[in-house]
Amino acid sequence: MKATLRNLAVAFVLTLASAFTGCGKNPPASKASVICSGVLTNLEKDDNNCGECGRICSNGMTCQNGDCLLCPSGTWNCAGNCVDIKTDNNNCGGCNVKCDPGKSCQPASSPVNFACQ
Repeated sequence: MKATLRNLAVAFVLTLASAFTGCGKNPPASKASVICSGVLTNLEKDDNNCGECGRICSNGMTCQNGDCLLCPSGTWNCAGNCVDIKTDNNNCGGCNVKCDPGKSCQPASSPVNFACQ
């Protein structure tokens, strides 16, 4: 009888162990999302961690898909994206200048070259 109870106990423990295998593990992180210096970082867009932790884009370059690239002529680096501040409703005339719903970024009079209208 003792052997049977011991076998049942071992079987129970093994069953529980197999049922919980994988529990508590973190889901696989995307290649772009990693921890750099204790901060969750997107390696595809972060100018201070471009493609890998600590790789800094400088001299007007911006991190795009993990590579330091110059923004094309006529665009600005706004939050790691090259945008056309003459037409971008979220960066109208400058970074983070958002147009209200129903308005769009258009040429304006001085001193501002472009504004939401």
